[in-house]
Amino acid sequence: RLNANGTRDTSFNPAVNAGVLAIVVQEDGKILMGGNFDKLLVRLNPNGTLDSSFQPNVTPDYSGGYLGAVTALAIQRNGSILVGGTISFKDAPLQIGVGRLLPNGSLDSSFVPPAYSRGSVVKTISVLPDQSVLIGGCFGLSMAVWVAEHLSPNGERLAKSAYSRLVNPRVFSAAVQSDDKLLLGGIAISDSPGRQNLIRFNTDMSIDTNFALYVDGPVLALAAQAGGKTLVGGAFKSIGGVACTNLALIRDDGSIGQTFSHSFTGTSPIVWAIAPQLDGGVLIGGEFEGMDDRIQKNLVRLYDPTPTTSKIWSDGYSIIWTPESEASLFYDVGFSYSLDSSNWTPLGVAVRQDRSW
Repeated sequence: RLNANGTRDTSFNPAVNAGVLAIVVQEDGKILMGGNFDKLLVRLNPNGTLDSSFQPNVTPDYSGGYLGAVTALAIQRNGSILVGGTISFKDAPLQIGVGRLLPNGSLDSSFVPPAYSRGSVVKTISVLPDQSVLIGGCFGLSMAVWVAEHLSPNGERLAKSAYSRLVNPRVFSAAVQSDDKLLLGGIAISDSPGRQNLIRFNTDMSIDTNFALYVDGPVLALAAQAGGKTLVGGAFKSIGGVACTNLALIRDDGSIGQTFSHSFTGTSPIVWAIAPQLDGGVLIGGEFEGMDDRIQKNLVRLYDPTPTTSKIWSDGYSIIWTPESEASLFYDVGFSYSLDSSNWTPLGVAVRQDRSW
């Protein structure tokens, strides 16, 4: 864990004996951490110590030549924990790839996903604004491989989305645009038309055929940003014919931000992760020696110095909050009030309207 200035927080020192491949922070500050280490999934207290009350129901699935690992995590509105990877579950050994856990780590039997075959891989999980779930990965089906599934909040299949007949398609990333359309990135995730590493779904989960941005290499990271923009990272040289090595900005209308230009140095540089911060900063992680003529290995932060404002006000009928960053970056907002800053009374769940809640 890093302090705000990039120095290491030496008080945070969890012991992990292998790779950490997925992290998500709960509302209470506890940290869920998944990977291919011994326990596959653990929960840390905010100070980095192990939360021994969390006993996850996850076991590795070694079939299909994959190493058992948790590679995707997400939290639903009610605090339930969605877990994906090359995994199965102690209480449901035939449930493959994805499941939902209760806060103590036990399997939530009310979440019933489709019966995936051994060797299916879940690489990314997105909780959509209506609390339905989109999972990306590889799900074998006769001559084709489905790379995405749209599930109801309780796991029932709503739609199979996008399939590929290309060899070894893999999904690595997903991001919800401000118009609720969804981007999916990876390697060979669709072959119509041609080899596609980046596709977009309409809100009904059909492929948006008007979105045709050919990416000449893997798309490994996607992150929604303020102003109807999405950052795209990976191991590519161009998107839609526009030169943009490893990192690009695309707008919701599919246009490329041509003034957004950065260069990476190193042998075969790759961007693996992008994390926007609410203050306008963006963390970029991967494999590189430096960025924009600055020597800084593997992790950099971009910063937008544009002043931001946040306000909460009332028009006499409603309470309205306009956040510093784009309103669409938040899935859920709730209002509460207090007369003493200690005892809070909920007022209700907010509804997004343009740039405000």
